[in-house]
Parts: sequence; C-alpha cells; structure tokens
Amino acid sequence: MSFQVEDWKLVLLFVPADFICACSSHVEEDIEAAVQEVEAALQILQKRLHRTLVHVVTWSGYHQQDNTCECNAKRLFKATLLKALQDTLSHVFKNPKWNNNGADFTVMLHSAPAILEPQSDSSSLDQLTIQLWTNLFQPLTSEPKVTDRNAITFPCPNQEHPFLRTQINSPPETVGEFYNKAAVQNMGTEIPCKDRSPSNTIPTSVNELKPGDIKVVAALGDSLTAANGVGAKLNFWPLVALEYRGLSWSIGGDKDITTVTTLPNILREFNPSLTGFSTGISTQYNKKAFLNQAVPGAKSGDMVKQARILVDKMKSDSRIDFNNDWKVITMFIGGNDICAYCKDTNYYSPRNVVRRISEGLDILHSEVPRAVVNLVELFNVKQLRDLHSDPTLRCPTWLAKRFCSCVLNPKDGSAELEMLETYNTGYQV
Repeated sequence: MSFQVEDWKLVLLFVPADFICACSSHVEEDIEAAVQEVEAALQILQKRLHRTLVHVVTWSGYHQQDNTCECNAKRLFKATLLKALQDTLSHVFKNPKWNNNGADFTVMLHSAPAILEPQSDSSSLDQLTIQLWTNLFQPLTSEPKVTDRNAITFPCPNQEHPFLRTQINSPPETVGEFYNKAAVQNMGTEIPCKDRSPSNTIPTSVNELKPGDIKVVAALGDSLTAANGVGAKLNFWPLVALEYRGLSWSIGGDKDITTVTTLPNILREFNPSLTGFSTGISTQYNKKAFLNQAVPGAKSGDMVKQARILVDKMKSDSRIDFNNDWKVITMFIGGNDICAYCKDTNYYSPRNVVRRISEGLDILHSEVPRAVVNLVELFNVKQLRDLHSDPTLRCPTWLAKRFCSCVLNPKDGSAELEMLETYNTGYQV
C-alpha cells in the first residue's frame, strides 16, 4: 500500500483476550506476554509511520475461545480477564514514549473492550461498530441509543469532543490511586463481651439461645457469600473470580476475630469448638468450603438444590450431632434475580422469587432440627446505581453491565427505573 508521508493515518489495533485462560495459574504472566506483543507491534508502527493515531481495542470474540479453558465460557472469569488486560495496557500506555514530542504519533486505549457475544446478530455488530466510532472521540459511558425505529443513534463530533482522542487532549482516567486509598488494611474487630459462657444445659427452645450455644454455622447464597474477590490483591481483576470463602462475612473462618471479622469468628469467641465454617480459597465442592454451599451466579431458583445439599452434608458429617447441635444458617439471595428481572419480568416477579426462596426455607424448616435461619434481605440496588453514576469513583461500568444491565441501564425518571424500584421493594418485603 502506498501513502503520502504527510497523510494522517488511523490504525485500529485489536488485542484478543480469548487465547488467555482466565483461571490458569500463570494468567498474570500470560497477560504480561500479550501486552509485550502489543508493545512490539507498536514499536514497529512508531518506527515506520508518521502522522499516525493508533487506537488499541481489547477484544473478545467468544467463538474464538480455546475449548481447553472451560472457565473462559463463564461470564465472571471472562469479564475479570478483560478488565485485567485493559488495566495492564492502560498502565503501559502512560509511558511518554507512545506520545512523542513531534506530536505526530500517539497511542490511545479504548475505554471499554469490544465484546462479540455468542450468536450475535447484525444489530450487535452495528452496536460494536458504533462503540468503536464513539471511542474515537470520547470514552464510552453508556450504550448506544436506539430509536423507536430500531435505528442506532450515530454520535457526531461536537464542541466538547471535536477531535479524535489522544493522550494529550483526552488523558485517560486513572483508577489505581483510588483503589489503593480505599483498600482496607485491617479487617479485625475487638469483642468487648465479658460473659461468653454457654447455657448451663443445652436449650430446647430457640428463644433461650446464647451465642455460646451455637455449635454449627452454614450458608446458602451467591457470590456475595462465596466471597468472590474479597481477598484479591489490588488492581488484578482475574482474582475476583476466585472464591475467598474463608473471608466470607457470614460463613468464613480464616484466622480469628482480631484480623478477620466474620460471623463464625465472632461466634468462636463464645464457642471455640464451632464448626461448619469455610476456609481458604475454594469452590463449593472442595472440603474447605464445608457448609458454605453458596454458588457464584446463583438465583432464588437454586435455593432448593443448595438446601438439599446442605442438609445431606450436615447429616453425614461426623463432626455434627445433627439432631442436638444448635445451628445458624444464613441465606442471602436475590441479587442475580434483580439483575436479570427485565429479561423475564414474570419469572423474576417478586411473588415468584419469594416463592422460590420459600421453597428452600421449607426444606430447612422441615428437615433441620435446632436451627436459626438468618434470612438476609436484598439490599437497595440504588446504591449500585449511585456508585456508577459518581464520576469520582471511576467504577468500570462496562464491566458491571455484563452482569447487571437491568439495574444499571434504566434512565433516571424512566418507567424502567420505576419498575426496578418496585421489584426491589417486592424482594425485600
């Protein structure tokens, strides 16, 4: 191809993520290797081209993924991998060498990955095209708008964003500094209680229980109970896919109350022989999970299955006197239901969600003696919207929308937002 030296050139450099296995033990090294390949390609472009804008786009095409890496098919693993790759590239491109003093060569990273979903139709491809175009001028902060005639609104250069983006005229937002400041350094607590003794005899009524009488803890739920990412090191997103069950708020038993505040660690101050809590990093199938049977991505319809598995585990474990030990079972579910409600408003109606939760509770009530069931109601999801509407927090909204579009997409004052609030309240009542 021939071109004039004085011609301005736009180069789109796509960085595929599908050939990196998100759950590999060396995923961090694989990401670094991919980034080094990108740098090598950019060095060639910078050496041979002048008057050139290179826009780098993180890419996932799903149909290209390696079948030997099963976890890449899971949304959480793939999304966290994309975020890690995105953040690593962003850090590299802060180097001034990619924006030389001659102002005729620059590298710019698009603010959100281009993701082609399985079985994407032509409208999905159209939206990807608009996403690429929009990111040439400004960071993508919302989905392209679709008119009543199913036509996608084409954004134009405007007074605020008249030029193609560069590191100079549109410096990228940094998130690392914020995360470091927000990091919690100490998760411990002091217990001031002086009387920590159990009852003189094993209570026969739930109305006469003392903390020291609890012998067993258990939990059902989703990723919030599986503790996805709770212990992940800063600024490396694939670790969010790991389940730090030992740090789970309701069922984790790592370390002790002076360093990790969890319900089991509190109860162990009253009864050191407490059992059932989870430790370390594991899935629900690992023995370290013990009676933490929460599953990332679980919804209300999964409570029956989780409850039955939990009952079987308690009955078969020699450390538990199933008929006589007092148990605390925490159930926290509904977040993934509200995140998907707009895709099937009947299936995810408050009545149906409550019914499915009740079916799980009925199993516990009919089959588990001497139990206190902690049913934790769903939080107000408006807090999630507030986090992503606050520009100072710089939350990766594109990532959250992968999991919770029904909560984040509705516009303020819209009928969709009113329905979301109605459903949210219905889940809580």
